[in-house]
Amino acid sequence: MRPYFLKNGSLTSLERSNQEMTKTKIKAMGYGGYEILTTVPSSASNIRFKTTDSIAFIVKVDEGIDPTEVFVVQKGIAKSKERQFKDFNGGSILVKSETGVGVNTEFKKLSPNVYLLTFPNKLEPGEYIVRSGTLNNKALSQAGTGVAKSSFFGID
Repeated sequence: MRPYFLKNGSLTSLERSNQEMTKTKIKAMGYGGYEILTTVPSSASNIRFKTTDSIAFIVKVDEGIDPTEVFVVQKGIAKSKERQFKDFNGGSILVKSETGVGVNTEFKKLSPNVYLLTFPNKLEPGEYIVRSGTLNNKALSQAGTGVAKSSFFGID
């Protein structure tokens, strides 16, 4: 399950890359909790959109599957050699636990099992990940291990 966009009248795939869920940041010697981050090689996606573009993706899901339960789009942080996306904030006595927050999305059914994924609010410039399938599973995010493929794009 991967998203596509229309380019010159044909469907084009977003950047596909391995994501590694291995980076853990401990805050304030553990009293501030911890973060588990997904890291992706390279500082920017090769698929770029402009803030003025009307961004939409076409996705296909299996029969009986709700796309809102399968696809999550998150904004990340570009570093010099990688992109980082928050998977999980681990709590402590002082900090509440939470999973990474996605940007607001909407899905419009185009045909059986095929949907148009759109963004009701303008996306800010930056790097984005489109997670699909089991990559949204809270247990996988909390585990902080493993390598999987996801889709990526950037906005200038």
